[in-house]
Amino acid sequence: MKKETPYETAKQLGEKYLLTVKKNKYFGLSKPAVMFDIDDTLIHYSGKPIKPIIALLKKCKKEKMIILIITARDSVYKEQTIDQLKQLKIPYDFLYLRNPDDQIETFKSKIKQNLAETEGITTVMSIGDNYMDIIGDYSGYYIKLPNQTDPNLYHLNADGFTERIIG
Repeated sequence: MKKETPYETAKQLGEKYLLTVKKNKYFGLSKPAVMFDIDDTLIHYSGKPIKPIIALLKKCKKEKMIILIITARDSVYKEQTIDQLKQLKIPYDFLYLRNPDDQIETFKSKIKQNLAETEGITTVMSIGDNYMDIIGDYSGYYIKLPNQTDPNLYHLNADGFTERIIG
Protein backbone atom coordinates (compact mmCIF):
# COMPACT_ATOMS: atom_id res chain seq x y z
CA MET A 1 0.00 0.00 0.00
CA LYS A 2 1.32 3.42 -0.97
CA LYS A 3 2.25 5.68 1.95
CA GLU A 4 0.26 8.90 2.16
CA THR A 5 2.30 12.04 1.52
CA PRO A 6 2.15 15.14 3.73
CA TYR A 7 0.47 16.92 0.80
CA GLU A 8 -2.32 14.33 0.66
CA THR A 9 -2.79 14.70 4.41
CA ALA A 10 -2.87 18.49 4.01
CA LYS A 11 -5.48 18.15 1.25
CA GLN A 12 -7.66 16.04 3.57
CA LEU A 13 -7.29 18.58 6.39
CA GLY A 14 -8.23 21.41 4.02
CA GLU A 15 -11.24 19.53 2.65
CA LYS A 16 -12.43 18.78 6.19
CA TYR A 17 -12.20 22.45 7.11
CA LEU A 18 -13.94 23.44 3.88
CA LEU A 19 -16.86 21.20 4.92
CA THR A 20 -16.98 23.01 8.26
CA VAL A 21 -17.10 26.35 6.46
CA LYS A 22 -19.95 25.15 4.22
CA LYS A 23 -21.93 23.64 7.13
CA ASN A 24 -21.66 26.97 8.91
CA LYS A 25 -22.94 28.83 5.85
CA TYR A 26 -19.53 30.37 5.22
CA PHE A 27 -19.69 31.91 8.71
CA GLY A 28 -22.04 34.54 7.28
CA LEU A 29 -19.26 35.96 5.13
CA SER A 30 -20.17 37.36 1.73
CA LYS A 31 -16.62 37.03 0.38
CA PRO A 32 -14.81 34.08 1.98
CA ALA A 33 -11.34 33.37 0.60
CA VAL A 34 -8.56 30.82 0.76
CA MET A 35 -4.93 31.93 0.44
CA PHE A 36 -2.27 29.77 -1.20
CA ASP A 37 1.45 30.34 -1.55
CA ILE A 38 3.11 29.15 -4.78
CA ASP A 39 6.61 27.82 -4.18
CA ASP A 40 6.66 24.50 -2.30
CA THR A 41 2.89 24.83 -1.88
CA LEU A 42 1.32 24.68 -5.34
CA ILE A 43 4.54 24.11 -7.25
CA HIS A 44 7.56 22.18 -5.96
CA TYR A 45 10.88 24.03 -6.09
CA SER A 46 11.81 21.62 -8.92
CA GLY A 47 8.97 23.09 -11.00
CA LYS A 48 6.64 20.10 -10.69
CA PRO A 49 3.03 20.70 -9.62
CA ILE A 50 2.02 19.57 -6.14
CA LYS A 51 -1.14 17.83 -7.27
CA PRO A 52 -2.95 17.30 -3.93
CA ILE A 53 -2.68 21.00 -3.05
CA ILE A 54 -3.75 22.07 -6.55
CA ALA A 55 -6.73 19.69 -6.20
CA LEU A 56 -7.61 21.36 -2.88
CA LEU A 57 -7.39 24.80 -4.51
CA LYS A 58 -9.73 23.66 -7.31
CA LYS A 59 -12.18 22.23 -4.77
CA CYS A 60 -12.17 25.55 -2.90
CA LYS A 61 -12.83 27.35 -6.20
CA LYS A 62 -15.70 24.96 -6.99
CA GLU A 63 -17.19 25.76 -3.59
CA LYS A 64 -17.23 29.47 -4.54
CA MET A 65 -14.31 30.48 -2.36
CA ILE A 66 -12.23 33.42 -3.57
CA ILE A 67 -8.76 32.12 -4.41
CA LEU A 68 -5.91 34.36 -3.27
CA ILE A 69 -2.40 33.54 -4.38
CA ILE A 70 0.13 35.58 -2.44
CA THR A 71 3.76 34.74 -3.07
CA ALA A 72 7.17 35.98 -2.00
CA ARG A 73 8.31 35.79 -5.62
CA ASP A 74 9.63 39.15 -6.72
CA SER A 75 7.11 41.19 -8.71
CA VAL A 76 9.55 41.38 -11.65
CA TYR A 77 8.54 37.75 -12.33
CA LYS A 78 4.81 38.47 -12.59
CA GLU A 79 4.43 37.57 -16.28
CA GLN A 80 6.41 34.34 -15.88
CA THR A 81 4.33 33.47 -12.82
CA ILE A 82 1.04 34.11 -14.64
CA ASP A 83 2.26 31.94 -17.53
CA GLN A 84 3.28 29.14 -15.14
CA LEU A 85 -0.10 29.20 -13.37
CA LYS A 86 -1.91 29.13 -16.74
CA GLN A 87 0.25 26.26 -17.98
CA LEU A 88 -0.58 24.24 -14.86
CA LYS A 89 -4.28 25.24 -15.06
CA ILE A 90 -4.24 26.78 -11.59
CA PRO A 91 -7.19 29.19 -11.27
CA TYR A 92 -7.13 32.24 -9.03
CA ASP A 93 -9.07 35.43 -8.36
CA PHE A 94 -6.23 37.51 -6.91
CA LEU A 95 -2.48 37.27 -7.46
CA TYR A 96 0.07 39.27 -5.49
CA LEU A 97 3.83 39.07 -5.91
CA ARG A 98 6.16 40.72 -3.40
CA ASN A 99 7.31 44.24 -4.17
CA PRO A 100 10.91 45.19 -3.28
CA ASP A 101 9.71 47.47 -0.46
CA ASP A 102 7.52 44.78 1.17
CA GLN A 103 8.78 43.38 4.47
CA ILE A 104 9.22 39.68 3.75
CA GLU A 105 8.03 38.53 7.20
CA THR A 106 4.75 40.44 7.29
CA PHE A 107 3.62 41.40 3.80
CA LYS A 108 1.26 38.43 3.33
CA SER A 109 -0.56 39.19 6.56
CA LYS A 110 -0.83 42.86 5.56
CA ILE A 111 -2.24 41.97 2.13
CA LYS A 112 -4.90 39.75 3.75
CA GLN A 113 -5.71 42.53 6.23
CA ASN A 114 -5.98 45.09 3.43
CA LEU A 115 -8.31 42.84 1.41
CA ALA A 116 -10.51 42.37 4.48
CA GLU A 117 -10.67 46.07 5.31
CA THR A 118 -11.03 47.48 1.78
CA GLU A 119 -12.77 44.72 -0.20
CA GLY A 120 -14.61 42.75 2.48
CA ILE A 121 -12.67 39.61 1.50
CA THR A 122 -12.11 37.43 4.56
CA THR A 123 -9.44 34.75 4.46
CA VAL A 124 -10.88 31.66 6.15
CA MET A 125 -7.92 29.38 5.37
CA SER A 126 -4.22 29.93 4.55
CA ILE A 127 -1.91 27.28 3.11
CA GLY A 128 1.83 27.62 2.67
CA ASP A 129 5.21 26.13 3.49
CA ASN A 130 6.53 28.99 5.65
CA TYR A 131 5.20 30.60 8.79
CA MET A 132 4.94 33.97 7.03
CA ASP A 133 2.25 32.34 4.84
CA ILE A 134 0.02 31.53 7.78
CA ILE A 135 0.68 34.06 10.56
CA GLY A 136 -1.47 37.01 11.50
CA ASP A 137 -5.00 37.79 12.56
CA TYR A 138 -6.28 37.57 8.99
CA SER A 139 -5.12 34.03 8.16
CA GLY A 140 -8.02 31.93 9.46
CA TYR A 141 -7.47 28.20 9.77
CA TYR A 142 -4.02 27.30 8.51
CA ILE A 143 -1.98 24.45 7.16
CA LYS A 144 1.81 24.80 7.19
CA LEU A 145 3.33 22.42 4.66
CA PRO A 146 6.80 20.85 4.85
CA ASN A 147 9.70 22.57 3.11
CA GLN A 148 13.43 22.00 2.66
CA THR A 149 14.32 23.35 6.10
CA ASP A 150 11.29 22.12 8.08
CA PRO A 151 9.92 18.68 7.12
CA ASN A 152 6.93 18.96 9.45
CA LEU A 153 3.27 19.41 8.58
CA TYR A 154 1.32 21.60 11.02
CA HIS A 155 -2.24 22.86 11.25
CA LEU A 156 -4.46 24.81 13.61
CA ASN A 157 -6.36 22.23 15.67
CA ALA A 158 -9.91 22.50 17.01
CA ASP A 159 -8.61 23.90 20.29
CA GLY A 160 -6.89 26.78 18.52
CA PHE A 161 -3.36 25.44 18.91
CA THR A 162 -0.72 24.57 16.35
CA GLU A 163 -0.51 20.80 16.02
CA ARG A 164 2.25 18.85 14.29
CA ILE A 165 0.76 16.11 12.10
CA ILE A 166 3.78 14.69 10.28
CA GLY A 167 7.43 15.04 11.10
